[in-house]
Amino acid sequence: MGDSPYTRERLAEAVPVSTNWTDLMRRLGLPENGGRRRTLQQRVAEFGLDTSHFKQRSPWKKYPDSAIAAAVKTSGSLCEVVTALGAPPASGTLSHIGRRIAAAGIDGPAPRWRACCEGVGSTHRISATRAWRYPKMP
Repeated sequence: MGDSPYTRERLAEAVPVSTNWTDLMRRLGLPENGGRRRTLQQRVAEFGLDTSHFKQRSPWKKYPDSAIAAAVKTSGSLCEVVTALGAPPASGTLSHIGRRIAAAGIDGPAPRWRACCEGVGSTHRISATRAWRYPKMP
């Protein structure tokens, strides 16, 4: 068990000098995949080690709910919301912002929003009564 990367001693040494979860995984010699990261996060939490110094790169912080809500009020499509936030209308960004809108319970001004950007790959509309949906347009 002494060779395990998840021991209190190894984690207590590595966590304070690491800058984020990926850096911590590298220092411990772990492959960088989601399963190992989750296990590592659980062990660090279990041992009560402080990770507040880790750099946060969460897109939730990049686009606050207030900015998203303001963009929704002035936009007619999800693509326009994303563009108003200053982000490129890539499908991943559209999906992320759409999930954020649903999570925050933000509704659009109209029962149905018009189709999204041309050439993005899919269409995104909003239902004022049922949160954000991504149906294919006929």
